[in-house]
Amino acid sequence: MTVPGRKRVYRLYGGPDNRTPLVDYMCLADEDPPKAAAGGEDKNGEGIICRNPFRQQHRLMIYPSRIEPLHSLVFDKGTVVVHPDKTDCGSLSETREYVLKQLREEFPDTITRYENPMEYDVMVSPKLYNYLHELWEKNAPIQERR
Repeated sequence: MTVPGRKRVYRLYGGPDNRTPLVDYMCLADEDPPKAAAGGEDKNGEGIICRNPFRQQHRLMIYPSRIEPLHSLVFDKGTVVVHPDKTDCGSLSETREYVLKQLREEFPDTITRYENPMEYDVMVSPKLYNYLHELWEKNAPIQERR
C-alpha cells in the first residue's frame, strides 16, 4: 500500500552495540526530524512515539542512539539534484553491494532468515498516523442498508 503525501523516512538504531536497526520511521515532510536520545538509553529524555499505521493498538516509544535518513532529494521540479553529502549517487552494482552489506552486518538473522523471519516494523509519526486515518475515513465507502 502506498502512503500518500510528502514524507521523510529514517532508520532508528539502538541495541547493545548501537548498530541494530530498531524500526524504520516515516513522518510528514514538514515535521521536525527525529532526534537521537542522549546515550541511546536516556529514558528521561524525549523518546520518539511510533505508530503502526494499520494496527491501532501497536505503539512504541523508541530511544534511538543513532538516526539515519533513508532517502535524499534526487529530482526537484524536474531538475536532477545532487545530494550535498554525495558527489556521485553510485552505480546500480554499488547500491546493491551497499544494501547487501547492511543486511549482513546490521540486521539480525532473525529478520533476514528465509524461514519464519521476524517482522521488521515500519512505523509512522503520530501526525502522519492521524493524517492517514482522517484520509481513509473521508474516502472510505459507506455501506447503506434500507
